[in-house]
Amino acid sequence: MAYEGDDDCDVHMPPKDFDLCDHEDPTVEETAVLGLSEYRPAEAPRGDAAEHAKTKMEELYLYIQTIEREKEALGHDVAEWKERELKQRAGNVALTKRIEELERALVDTRQQKDVLCQRVFDAQPAMRELDAGHIHVLQSQLEALQTSLDDAERARQSAVFKISELSMGGSPEKSTQDEWMKQFKHDHELLLQRAKLNMAQLQERHVIEMDVALRKLRLEHACAIEKLKLSHEMTLAEWRHDEAQRGKEIESAMEADRHSTRLEIKHHLQHAQIHHQVAIGTRGLLVDAPSPDDELVVRLALDGLRARRLDAVKKLCLIRHAFWRHHLLRRWYTWQHVAGTATYVRTAARRTLSRCVQRRSEEAARAAFQTWRFAASSASQQGLHTAVMQQVLSGERILRWVVARWRRRVLVAFWTWKSHSLARASDDSSALKSEITKLHDELAKTKAETWRCKRQLLQQFKQSAM
Repeated sequence: MAYEGDDDCDVHMPPKDFDLCDHEDPTVEETAVLGLSEYRPAEAPRGDAAEHAKTKMEELYLYIQTIEREKEALGHDVAEWKERELKQRAGNVALTKRIEELERALVDTRQQKDVLCQRVFDAQPAMRELDAGHIHVLQSQLEALQTSLDDAERARQSAVFKISELSMGGSPEKSTQDEWMKQFKHDHELLLQRAKLNMAQLQERHVIEMDVALRKLRLEHACAIEKLKLSHEMTLAEWRHDEAQRGKEIESAMEADRHSTRLEIKHHLQHAQIHHQVAIGTRGLLVDAPSPDDELVVRLALDGLRARRLDAVKKLCLIRHAFWRHHLLRRWYTWQHVAGTATYVRTAARRTLSRCVQRRSEEAARAAFQTWRFAASSASQQGLHTAVMQQVLSGERILRWVVARWRRRVLVAFWTWKSHSLARASDDSSALKSEITKLHDELAKTKAETWRCKRQLLQQFKQSAM
């Protein structure tokens, strides 16, 4: 059985992995060493027991030397594989740390950008309010100055008017006029000085207010920068503390991993020793008991051999486990890359399809809008053309009616004149002249009426076209 510890590391070999190793390589089996054919003692005569023990000891020494050479070779291979695994682990840890640092830096920069944008957006309304307040104060000051200037101008005009009245009035008391003039001049100068003083005070007040506002803005900007620096330093200190704590956790996990591996190896060794001691005890009961010295030497040699074989099996299992973990890690990275690529391709395809559908819908909407616009414009033009043609046709009908009426009147007048001429052939030329003048007058009236109708039609046509 494998050791089941409380640590989360999976460096030790679980029982199913031992079963897999046993099924994959049946040559490496935990069998009793005495059950092997090369370690079964041959039954020799009792007289040659010492020579037989010496030959067996020499064979055991040679076999032990070969196993030690194999052990050294396996130790070198295990050390190389451990170095490779440690390098891979260190590289993976460094890459993960680098990725985490870059992600944190990206998140920090984004947060800083958002904070700065928010501060800028927050500062802009404050600046606008401050500018609006300054503008309002300046407008009020300008209004006060304008009112004071208007008052001064009115006082000056009244003083000039009074001076002109006094100069034009011809008062007998010249001394009183001079006094009034001096008084008005003095009042005018006082008003001008007061206006100048008010203007200077307002300018100084405006300069002081602008200076105070600029100082406030500078102090607020400096405070914001200091707060930003302090927040950055706090985040950096927290990140360093988290990194140090994470490093300690990794070191403790590695120590726990080593401890669990050592306990597992120790458990395997103790289990194998107990199993082989029991096998040796049962085997010694069945075989004839040799001398105690030979039995002790053989047991010691066999115990050492079994320990070395168990070390070799343990190292082989660890190597296989490292191979299995490396293969699984490679498969995991491949799957992760394939999944990420598939997700990216799927997202890109979805975006392309959405863009195509959006472009298609926009083109359809544009085509429908153009069709509607063309139909609306053509309908409006056709309606206008129909209205104009109807007005033209109505004008033509009115014109034809007027012309037909005029012709009928002319014909009636002509037949009336002809009948009168035939009936009254003896009338004088004066009657004919009067009739001719009447006809000419009627013709002129009809022509004037016709032209009037034409003008009305043209005016109606122009109004409808406009």
